[in-house]
Amino acid sequence: ILDGSPIERGALLRDPYADRPGWYGRANFPFDTLRAFLREARRRGQQPVLHAVGDSTIALVIAAMRAEAPDSAWRRLRPRLEHADLLGRDQLPALRALGIVVVQN
Repeated sequence: ILDGSPIERGALLRDPYADRPGWYGRANFPFDTLRAFLREARRRGQQPVLHAVGDSTIALVIAAMRAEAPDSAWRRLRPRLEHADLLGRDQLPALRALGIVVVQN
């Protein structure tokens, strides 16, 4: 679970919450830990399954995956994002390239 939900203002966003100026939510893990999760999934050949709601959290997932391996390596594993409620339209091409499956509520 990489971030929380927007209801409690826990999803990590690229823009601040409208009702809480200066607050962007928060990530539950540092970027290096996210990379380590992904590295271990690749090493084991396992599908990464990540809870990511906010568009900034999704951007971190994309960046971490691309820092660890080429897009083609991820497509074979079919990474999964749970929820991705606040996914930005601009992020769709990267998700497709990485082979990420989005499982929404």
